[in-house]
Amino acid sequence: MPRKKKIAKKKKNSEKPKVSLKEKMSELFELPKDVVLNVPKLTMVGNGDLLIENFKGIIEYDSDRIRINTNCGIIKITGTGLGIREITSEDLMVNGNITCLEFLR
Repeated sequence: MPRKKKIAKKKKNSEKPKVSLKEKMSELFELPKDVVLNVPKLTMVGNGDLLIENFKGIIEYDSDRIRINTNCGIIKITGTGLGIREITSEDLMVNGNITCLEFLR
């Protein structure tokens, strides 16, 4: 009897990433994702004030660049005259002339 060869199907790169159970539950019960998934929440007013909630620590701090560590990557803020106006265990307020905001993984 001839043997049949199994053909493995490759996953397409265009497939959507799997959604976690926590993410599904937050959507189902309409809970805020920043609380349930412990992801950062950014609130920006114009280009002068930026509030970051749920951060882990400060990696780099200079008057033209600030890098903040979070659970899902690094937030890089560039501009001029940057400073940390307020910092607590839950949130961080950056002020100055913000010209660029990047998310690095």
